Amino acid sequence: MCVLPPDWPAERTLPSVSELPVPNLFLASLPEDDLAALRPHLEPVRLTSRLILHEMGEPIEHCYFSDGGMTSLLIRLEDGANIEAGVVGKEGFAGTAALMGFEDAAPQTSMIQMPGIGVRISSRLLRDEMLRRPAFLDGVHRFSQTLNAQISQTAACNAHHNLLERSRAGC
Repeated sequence: MCVLPPDWPAERTLPSVSELPVPNLFLASLPEDDLAALRPHLEPVRLTSRLILHEMGEPIEHCYFSDGGMTSLLIRLEDGANIEAGVVGKEGFAGTAALMGFEDAAPQTSMIQMPGIGVRISSRLLRDEMLRRPAFLDGVHRFSQTLNAQISQTAACNAHHNLLERSRAGC
């Protein structure tokens, strides 16, 4: 895993993408030529706790691939409360909706819950590459379906169990 040590100076630059291993499991699962096409466009980023990657209703400019931190997907209610609908870690990426045609308005807020480092890439460029590369497209579809299943399970648990029951059941 490529998590920065706690004493890593904030002013120290991140290693270049070509120097990094591929700790994100989604990126690591891509065929080598697909990853090679993306690599020049991947920009290393610090993913600090509570950092907002995408604001619900706002454009999704970048997709973020973390190294093992955790991103919460939050739904903002009319009263201003935020409810966690799902989470994304190193198995996937934040900003999936942009690849499905929702780049103009994020369906949820993406906020870093567990910090780390990662890479980001323009969502438009990523979508163009996805449409040119069948294995990449298949991976995005599989991840999206898995994320939808997780969000559905979370909704079912929230509707059926109280907080204490959810903590015991692992919902």
